[in-house]
Amino acid sequence: MPAKIMRKKIYILSIALLLPQLGRTLGAQTSWSYGMEGGRASALVEADRIELANDLFTAHWSIARGKIAGVDLIEHPAEKRLPLARDLFVLK
Repeated sequence: MPAKIMRKKIYILSIALLLPQLGRTLGAQTSWSYGMEGGRASALVEADRIELANDLFTAHWSIARGKIAGVDLIEHPAEKRLPLARDLFVLK
């Protein structure tokens, strides 16, 4: 087999072997890439409210008359409270 064709096949094989690894490295970002770790998540579901939390955020929703409505999102550790939209989602 001529050397030029052999080099081309090795080049193509190298790309085929390296692309999946490159995709895993660059394609998926994890929380450590932002320098923050969310910690263990917790969930609380009661008759009138839902709470989802970790070390970075706590989100609250209310449950009334069979409907779920957004209440707030608290950013930790600053304890900044942001209101959530009342509608859980809107179809357009």
